[in-house]
Amino acid sequence: MAVAEHLQNPPIKEAIIDIRFAAGANVEIERIADVDSDIVSSYPIRKPINQRQLSLEVDETSGLKVAGDSTQSILGSRYEAKDGSRVVQLRQNGLTFSMVNVYTHWEDMFDEVQRLWPTVETIMKPEQITRVSTRYINVIPLPFEIKDFSDFLTSPPEIPQGLPQALTQFLTRIVVPCPEAEATAVITQALEAPPADLRAIGHVPVILDIDVIAELGSEEASNAFWDKLSQLRKLKNDIFFSSITDKTKGLFQ
Repeated sequence: MAVAEHLQNPPIKEAIIDIRFAAGANVEIERIADVDSDIVSSYPIRKPINQRQLSLEVDETSGLKVAGDSTQSILGSRYEAKDGSRVVQLRQNGLTFSMVNVYTHWEDMFDEVQRLWPTVETIMKPEQITRVSTRYINVIPLPFEIKDFSDFLTSPPEIPQGLPQALTQFLTRIVVPCPEAEATAVITQALEAPPADLRAIGHVPVILDIDVIAELGSEEASNAFWDKLSQLRKLKNDIFFSSITDKTKGLFQ
């Protein structure tokens, strides 16, 4: 496994901590609004998270599907900082915190989630933490004149021999069990849909999306998920530095 290093300018587009739980039986979704007084000063932009269900019916004569009843329910609320750089989502089954475009440090994310958690406990009364994850979506700006992705990625896309050795898009997704961490890693690499004229931005944007997930059992201590999140962050770092070459690291140091 590659050794994690500090990067002066990491290519992180969005960093996410997600905690899923089984809420108390008597919790009403409307009570999510009770958290407003606690977080509105930091996250003043509030939007509902809705779920719409649409039933379809098949006409026996024409075979056409006809829209039936439509219902909409509120799953929770989304709170944003004024500049959109931080986002909190509080739902019936979980809390998600995101840093968008302006990433600082893991400690900032972790501390903010811990600050919000007592309010979540008060309102949602989680009976069991069922799943935690940390996800980092990186956008790596590779040189426009790139000739070989293996110069920058340890698992680059490969074109079968005999075909023109050039590509305009690629997408790979692998799911890796990590037994030592009792976790699963979902690693996605993709050539981000570029503007019509790549020369205008002067680089080739490649996505490296790392989502590390741990399912938690009922026998685990109620606060053990904090240690698990820190463990997932280390695993995420190991995967990131195992996925890029020294040449790529040099872009961000």
